[in-house]
This record gives sequence, C-alpha cells and structure tokens, in this order.
Amino acid sequence: MTTLADYLNQHATSPALNDVITTVTDVGKTISQLLRKGALADILGEAGNQNVQGEDQKKLDVLANDLLLDALAKKYPLCWCCLRRAR
Repeated sequence: MTTLADYLNQHATSPALNDVITTVTDVGKTISQLLRKGALADILGEAGNQNVQGEDQKKLDVLANDLLLDALAKKYPLCWCCLRRAR
C-alpha cells in the first residue's frame, strides 16, 4: 500500500505543493477526529452567522474553514494577509 507521503515523494514536482497537500491532509484528519466525537465536540448545528449568499452557516463549516486557514497561515506566514482577507 502506498501512503500519500510515499506517493508525493516519488512524484515530487514541487516541494511547496507537496507541503500544501500534506497540510490540507492533516487538517482533514483533524476534522475527521472531531466528526467522530459528534455533539461532544460541539461542532453540530448552526453557527449563528450567514455566508455571503445569505445561507445559515453550520458550525462544522466555520470550524473547517478556520482550521484550514490557520494551518496554512502557520506554514506560509507571508500569505497571512491574503488569508485574513478571505475571512
């Protein structure tokens, strides 16, 4: 069985892209762990905000967005100003 890390190492065209893919994967694992906890993690239901389309935001959507932006900002501090604008 080939892991994602093995695949990326074998087919590396850009170490920076590999790093972004690994970061997104790690955030996905964190979200998966929270989903397994369900209501105990307080990630279910409405967040009390609306998105730009006027739809009610879900807590999980807001949390996933924050986790991803924070993880990318830690890895790429120069992009922090761009990421902050997305919030």
